[in-house]
Amino acid sequence: MIQPDGTVRSTIAIAYNRLKYHTAFMQKIFRNNIFSNSIAVLLLRGTTIFTRIAALFVIAKFTNSQEFGMVSVAVALAEIGKVVADFGTDTLSLKEYAIASEPQRLSKFAGTVAQTKFICCLLVYAGLSAYFLAVETLPHALIGIVAGLLLITTSFSNFSINYFQARLRIPEILWPIIANNLVALALVALVLTLYPSALLGVAILPAAEAVNALILYLYFRKNVRLKLKQIDRTDVWALLRQGLPIAISIIIVAIYTRLDVIVLEKFFDKSIVGEYGVAFRCTEPFQLVTSAFAITAYSHLSAILDQRKFKEANKFIVKYGSMILTYGLVICGFLLLAAPPLIQAFLPQYQNSIPILRVLATAIIFRTPSASLTCMIQAYGHYRWITYVSVWNLLFIASLLAILVPRMSSIGAAYSLLTGEIVNVLIQGSILLYVSRHQLLVSSSA
Repeated sequence: MIQPDGTVRSTIAIAYNRLKYHTAFMQKIFRNNIFSNSIAVLLLRGTTIFTRIAALFVIAKFTNSQEFGMVSVAVALAEIGKVVADFGTDTLSLKEYAIASEPQRLSKFAGTVAQTKFICCLLVYAGLSAYFLAVETLPHALIGIVAGLLLITTSFSNFSINYFQARLRIPEILWPIIANNLVALALVALVLTLYPSALLGVAILPAAEAVNALILYLYFRKNVRLKLKQIDRTDVWALLRQGLPIAISIIIVAIYTRLDVIVLEKFFDKSIVGEYGVAFRCTEPFQLVTSAFAITAYSHLSAILDQRKFKEANKFIVKYGSMILTYGLVICGFLLLAAPPLIQAFLPQYQNSIPILRVLATAIIFRTPSASLTCMIQAYGHYRWITYVSVWNLLFIASLLAILVPRMSSIGAAYSLLTGEIVNVLIQGSILLYVSRHQLLVSSSA
């Protein structure tokens, strides 16, 4: 029997020790609540978003570009409406749930949020429905009205999700939502195969989201009891006033991130909007997943700052920022390589979407850290600064769209977003650097 010499034994020992070290390191990571919660958020938001995007692509496959253009406009306006209806309550909920522990305080706060969301959702949905009826033909208006229901169902899904996300307990609600999303996607494919109709395809989306909202609420009730009868109207008004600066900035962000679709519709036929919509929807899941990561960063950073651990906060910003930037680079490369062949194979009628997609994929590199920078600045309590930045972004991107879209059509809209996101990251990065350093200096001298 051949005995290994000392060099071989030494090499094996080193390899074994390294494997043991990395195994222990990975076990430590997966036991970390932040990491496991982030992965669960990725799966939860990712499957929900994937279901919606895949359903929209199925609609694009079975309908013409005119109808899909209307679907793109309707969903974009519903997404803006959802942000208006939330009125900053999601951000406030994340912070409150991350800090508060008294059951009575949680119950009263949750009841106030629920009542506020209900009132705002009804008002916004009524206004959105009236808009569609006023400016669109009846078939297109019906698509808009049905798609508008997403603002209600999504808002109340987030009502429950916020609690579990702030408490780093998303894994508890993960699998029922994933199962429901997969059923909804299968149902869209089946319905459109049997009866190709944009209206029916769109109708399944808010219906599936409503089921999600119900499932999430049942889990939420096990942890927090709502006391709606004890809600005072003054509490609702106080919550709205508190959420106003947050709402203004988030609404502005929602408008300028959907302004491209709105401007394209004003200048060109809905078929052009449909081609742009395919490219945008290819990138959207990855953008919204980064928003989910940013929300996790906000709740965790808020908890760190509440304990006045400013050095730890700075370390967290660097680590989380590096992770988000890496994610953006990887996703950009993936989209540039994988998305064009998929469009050619499954949606050949949308070949004109590919150049647009390449520009929007590049914009993800900058959009990815943008959401995290916004949430981190808000965690430091500087909501007004974010409002100023949001106003600047809206005016800057609106100016770019007004100049480039009439001259370059849909590719001009994509270049407008790319330029706006580059400038936005530079501005917010500078603000966060100043805020974090200033807070650390103030705490050190105190």
